Amino acid sequence: MGNGEGGSAATVDNETHSTNHDESDKNEIHARLRSEISYLSKTQREIVIMHYFDKKKLHEIANRLNLPLSTIGWHLCEARDQIKNGLYDKSETYAKCKDSENNKGSIFSEMKILGKIDTPYMDVSSYFKFCYSHKIAYSAYHKAKTINEIARELSVPAAFIENEIFHLVDNGFMKKISKNKYLTNIYIIKQNKNNEEKIDFILTKYAKKIIDLYIPSIIKTMKQFNMKNFYIPNKDKNFFMWSVITYVCGYNLVVTDIKKELNNFMISRKDGQQNITIATVKDDLQPLPASSYKHGGMITYNKIVPKDMFPLRVWLFFSKFDERQDKYMDYNITLFETLYEFMTGKITKSPTHIDKFISLYEKELIISRQNIDYINMIITSMPEKNFKDSFTHMSEKLISIGKKLDEEIYTIRKKCFPHHMKDLCRVINQNYLASGQLRVYIIDSLLKNNILKPLKNNQKKTVNMIMFSDVITK
Repeated sequence: MGNGEGGSAATVDNETHSTNHDESDKNEIHARLRSEISYLSKTQREIVIMHYFDKKKLHEIANRLNLPLSTIGWHLCEARDQIKNGLYDKSETYAKCKDSENNKGSIFSEMKILGKIDTPYMDVSSYFKFCYSHKIAYSAYHKAKTINEIARELSVPAAFIENEIFHLVDNGFMKKISKNKYLTNIYIIKQNKNNEEKIDFILTKYAKKIIDLYIPSIIKTMKQFNMKNFYIPNKDKNFFMWSVITYVCGYNLVVTDIKKELNNFMISRKDGQQNITIATVKDDLQPLPASSYKHGGMITYNKIVPKDMFPLRVWLFFSKFDERQDKYMDYNITLFETLYEFMTGKITKSPTHIDKFISLYEKELIISRQNIDYINMIITSMPEKNFKDSFTHMSEKLISIGKKLDEEIYTIRKKCFPHHMKDLCRVINQNYLASGQLRVYIIDSLLKNNILKPLKNNQKKTVNMIMFSDVITK
């Protein structure tokens, strides 16, 4: 009896264990099915659920979704293949997005724009707030992909990223092409160690050519200036040379006017802007040479002001040599209007104007020495056109050199861009003689040759800045 009970109990235990095991397997399969369905696009999910769970026929689904019957059939077939491939792909693990520093997907080390903007600085990154935004854009950059293909590559459900894809399309950062595929509309630069080393060698070589063929004429012209038209802090000619050489090389070494060509690539944004978004991806697996970080950038400001105030124009060049830290937004026209008010005596150190003075001191546009304030940047009363035209423009030899440099740079860079970005790559890499990057190489070479001397500490926040004004301070 006892043995019978024991045998019976053992049988029941085995049946219970088997039932639990089957239930566990079933739950796991259901969980995997739910996971695979979540990777489908919204339309495909609706079709699968209505057909397999709600038991609706295809023509009923077509009527419900207002789609052709053939489209419903195609989506259903595509969805089945996606689910099957997902279920049998044992090697892939689908991770959930975690909003942490390690998984935000911010693979773009820098984002900027090329084109006209209404404000001095536009933070493009504000459009990419979703944790996977950068990865989505990069996934569909070299090849157009469907939402499902992007989801698979990123190991996230399609439902999780499709709204972000629609957001990027809506704002012109991606575009929808045939067969429900999406292609990224951002000019993405993937930095590569070998390419950067080649470009470093090329730019070093061409910087020497500019120093031999063009810089002497700049220095000669500077010596002929009527210095009554200029304010130079402490009459420091070295500081003056820094700004003038950088300015002239940026404007007078332009080989081709590419504005019209660039207009063909401008994207109209919902906010009314028209521009090209440029993003940079650093190759973390290959440490880049230090020379690859020699980037320079120029920004200018124009302002239509009331008739009783002189219209200011301020030129700035940001590079590794200054201590402005590329904070473009901190240098708006209002800051220089305040400086103009100080120059003309419209504001004094009174409690009413204390905030304005604090800004000028912080940017070191004004420096106090022995309790006397003096202006710490280059100012000229020469109209900018006259200033620019004072310097020699490009000779035929320099034009030929510039075209050759453009071709060398394009030959290296084009290999890193997909087909739909190669034309833009060619346009963007024209006028490299006047580029911010080459100007940094020129300055480096001038420093090595002792033509330029290192900056003093109090010059590093206002170097490579020129204000064009109707008055100058003495």
